[in-house]
Amino acid sequence: MKKNIIKIFVIVIIFFVVTNSYANNIVYIDMDYILNQSIKGKNISQILENENKTKTDKLNEIEENLNIEEKKIISKKNLLNDDEFRKLIQEFQIKINNFNSEKKIAINLLNKKKINLTKDFINQINPIFIEFAEKNSISIILKKKDIIMGDSSLDKTLELLNLVNEKINDK
Repeated sequence: MKKNIIKIFVIVIIFFVVTNSYANNIVYIDMDYILNQSIKGKNISQILENENKTKTDKLNEIEENLNIEEKKIISKKNLLNDDEFRKLIQEFQIKINNFNSEKKIAINLLNKKKINLTKDFINQINPIFIEFAEKNSISIILKKKDIIMGDSSLDKTLELLNLVNEKINDK
């Protein structure tokens, strides 16, 4: 009976020693930094910023025209009878609703594009991370934002940023 307990004890100790030796190769990266500071990440940000500016300018122009139209309708209030004025207000309200719908659609499309571009970029950099982990015998790569405290020597963000810039040459 004592021999069995000793065997089990030895097996448990060996298991923990082997497990701990494999778990020692842990690093962390700042994924947001890589996504925002890599060449491709900056290109994605520029594309989204340009599209946002174009759409915002267009929507601002429409909104300005609606404001002018609203002032014209208000100025006609005393010149028109109640039915005609009510009809103008209803038509204007339809235009406002259409504008709000168009604005909402534009925001949703831009958000979907941002998500898709980011997702595609992450799919491109994942194999780079896997290759880096294999070459450096790394067991786990964690996100920096999930780390409360860690040794700065375990931060491999800049190394991976350089690899991403080197291997993904979208300009």
